[in-house]
Amino acid sequence: MAVFHLSVKRSDSEAIFQPQAVCLVLAQKQTIMSKYIPNEMVKEYHGKLCMHSDVYFAKRNGTLYTGKICNPYKGAPTASQTTVRNKFKTAQAAAKAALADATQRTALIAAFKAQKRYKTLWGYTFAQEYAKL
Repeated sequence: MAVFHLSVKRSDSEAIFQPQAVCLVLAQKQTIMSKYIPNEMVKEYHGKLCMHSDVYFAKRNGTLYTGKICNPYKGAPTASQTTVRNKFKTAQAAAKAALADATQRTALIAAFKAQKRYKTLWGYTFAQEYAKL
């Protein structure tokens, strides 16, 4: 279950209540703490809600985090960015072709089972093809 924790310094002792949030006012520190339990749709969400949004969600070690992208780059891609994108596309196409070929797939499955670093066959195959470039 994902839980958000929020701590906000306030000078007064009023708490702002939101749906599904439990707010506690600590008299000694004048702090409001919120424990937020998201609805079912947001519990497993990661990434941005839409392409225009600057708020993103991430889940790391079972904890759901949210953040905001500050000052995003809005210019055209640089030459090095284009090179990395093309390298990524080439590696992805090569990995897809390698997994489609039965003989290469068998060899990749055997090599994948012998290693411990990658958790998926696709990730292992992509890493092998990306390293070749």
